Amino acid sequence: MMQCVMAHPDLQGLRRIMLVTSDAHGLYALNGFAPPVHLERIMERVQPPSAPESEYSHKPHTTHGSPP
Repeated sequence: MMQCVMAHPDLQGLRRIMLVTSDAHGLYALNGFAPPVHLERIMERVQPPSAPESEYSHKPHTTHGSPP
């Protein structure tokens, strides 16, 4: 599968392709990936996971009285 992904025409000519894995380092190493050379240059911004849909489910409001 990695060979197919890496051969995709839209990826040709890219200077850098990065990925994140928790346990497939060996697999990706076989496909030319290596730990970043300049780790100090890499930054990320992580958004906390969204609350489950049920916490923000639509709650109908009554038509009388002031809005909630």
